[in-house]
Amino acid sequence: MAAPALLGVMFGLEVQVARMGPSLPDDAPLQHDGLIGADGSATPLRIVWMGDSTAAGLGASAPDLALPRRVAHALDRPVQVTSLAVSGARLSDVLAHQVQALGHLRPDVVVMSIGGNDVVHLTSRGTFRDEYARLVRAVPTSALLV
Repeated sequence: MAAPALLGVMFGLEVQVARMGPSLPDDAPLQHDGLIGADGSATPLRIVWMGDSTAAGLGASAPDLALPRRVAHALDRPVQVTSLAVSGARLSDVLAHQVQALGHLRPDVVVMSIGGNDVVHLTSRGTFRDEYARLVRAVPTSALLV
């Protein structure tokens, strides 16, 4: 009987610590957009990154050290990188501010990194599931969603 109560208290404390923990500086977001590995021999693969701080590169000291450009360099082919990701974004933010750009970008691949901030802000499973389904439907069917 005491164990479930203790687990509940521990979970509540962890949420509070996460909410009030130190924030990484994001004063000058990294600029990931651009053509990587262009050699003129192939049509670039268009990759759009959406979501939160992981896709935005928070914590990286330079754009080439952040995930979007590291992935592009590792593909060993021309890649047009576009990052719509914003540090701190939740799924509702992606739907409200990032999805609308997909139509004119015509991505071949959409990489989604989202969820951590929804956990910290206690987004319900039902809300997350419904919003994620809306997000998946918003991605052009011609694009691979990762």
